[in-house]
Amino acid sequence: MLPHIDHVNILRSGATQRVLAFKVMAPSTIGTFLRSFTFGHVRQLDAVLSRVLARTWATGAGPGADPFVVDLDSTICEVHGEAKQAAGYGYTGVLSYDPLLATRAGTGEVLFARMRGGSANTAQRCGPFR
Repeated sequence: MLPHIDHVNILRSGATQRVLAFKVMAPSTIGTFLRSFTFGHVRQLDAVLSRVLARTWATGAGPGADPFVVDLDSTICEVHGEAKQAAGYGYTGVLSYDPLLATRAGTGEVLFARMRGGSANTAQRCGPFR
């Protein structure tokens, strides 16, 4: 299951605030913040996250000696509202985003995601995974 903006409420419940160093805002506030991102912001975050992951694994937090299998696949994330940027009607006939995902096989942990327009061809190349 992919994260959804409404899942922010899970972070706001229970004793989560005791372990987080920040206050988790309401989903509507998070949505406003995320809508302010440009394509350039997203590419900058991609670059930062890839460096953080590489440094984390270099410290020994990587997969260890066990086989590490990465599953590359596209998915369809249905959206509602005609004003969604980059959403489109693909072969399913629903308004959606079609991100390309790299996940760790076995755990489903999302390692990398690249957003594409809703009408993106499943085989469309999105650039190299680093």
